[in-house]
Amino acid sequence: GGSSQGPGEAIGTPLGIGLEGDSDGGGNNSNSVDIIGFENLPTTDEERLSYLENQLNEDEFALFNQEEIDCMQLRKWKNVRSTNIPYSVKERIEVLNQENKELSFAWDLQGINDGFGIAVNLDCFSVDVQLPLGTTPQEFLEYMRLNFFDNLGNTAEFYPHPDLPGEGERWQNPQTALGSILSISMIDDDSVICINRSSTSWTFLTIKDPRNWRHPVAGFRRFGFTNNGDGTYNFYTRGVDRIRGPAQTLVREVGMLANADILDEANNVWTALQQKIKNYTEDIGGIANIRNPVIVRPNYQEYKEVLNGNRPYVSGVNCN
Repeated sequence: GGSSQGPGEAIGTPLGIGLEGDSDGGGNNSNSVDIIGFENLPTTDEERLSYLENQLNEDEFALFNQEEIDCMQLRKWKNVRSTNIPYSVKERIEVLNQENKELSFAWDLQGINDGFGIAVNLDCFSVDVQLPLGTTPQEFLEYMRLNFFDNLGNTAEFYPHPDLPGEGERWQNPQTALGSILSISMIDDDSVICINRSSTSWTFLTIKDPRNWRHPVAGFRRFGFTNNGDGTYNFYTRGVDRIRGPAQTLVREVGMLANADILDEANNVWTALQQKIKNYTEDIGGIANIRNPVIVRPNYQEYKEVLNGNRPYVSGVNCN
């Protein structure tokens, strides 16, 4: 799902690859990978981990290969990842810090490069919708923005940040929604800021703030729609994020061994959103079909083998 980008700059290294295809559900293009041989890898475990983390700091998609991701999906995730941060959003964070100088924990944008370790998450949860006559996809998306996030199946609740007077009115007004800050009540309460909004999508970026501290993951999440070209529309949420700090990374890596992945905790939130989209579509006389989620992460066993020196490093997917 594409969106028009405002002025500003992306956090981290902009990837700048355009979006292709009509639907946000998938697609296939040719892939290729570059292999770096053992002779070019660091030799100790600590050096290998540092090496892989440095690669991810330059390109968080670096550990994926052609068996895990196709080029059409990769372009869409890179499009989300390269969302520009408008000056007005950065200015708002600066103003909040000026107004709260006495607080020891500052407001700050939390880009994907603020993540740590090799636990990267790419996901897309979407629903194909045939709207009833008289309802435009833009109207449906706006209704979704304002009404679908107060209770996502008892998994999460998005609400205007309680420490910011008037934030509810700011988020409700489409003219002032850019820069709005929402608090999220789930396993760990956290916060996000709206960094992009258009007639076809809006995008959140994780932040840290004095009330909720740091978001447990760092990255971007877009909500929007694309035209399927057959009279239906694909309404989706697409995320690109990375576990934020060493403690969460350790829990994730230990949990993987027990088949309990910390990154899966948010899946119930987005499947609940899919169900809300379907239910509302049918309530207003439309037809909806929930697509299977697309969730891609680097293979944990593969990068264990890299860290142990038993596997060459795969430098990523080149989509031509």
